[in-house]
Amino acid sequence: MASQNTNNRRFQPGYIYPLTAEEADRWDDDFGTGYDHAVVPTGSDPGTCTIIDMWPANAAGEFHPGYDGAAVPVRIDDVQLDAGRPFEGKTPEPKGGFWR
Repeated sequence: MASQNTNNRRFQPGYIYPLTAEEADRWDDDFGTGYDHAVVPTGSDPGTCTIIDMWPANAAGEFHPGYDGAAVPVRIDDVQLDAGRPFEGKTPEPKGGFWR
């Protein structure tokens, strides 16, 4: 059985991705529901990483208020990569991560 070529599956900087159905309620909590997307920080360089720190958001690109201090790790398999689109807003300044 041939292995999958993961080089073509990459996060794009400044993109917003919907979470997969299995992960869609990952950030639903006391702050509300519908935070079923994740945003790759603008200006980052995810390269070929399959796990990167991203900002939880809703479909409108509004960031989850409980995660305004730090992005959270998200696996490439937990987002709908083909449904990603450019994010039109500005992401919060990351307080850590691999893109510095």
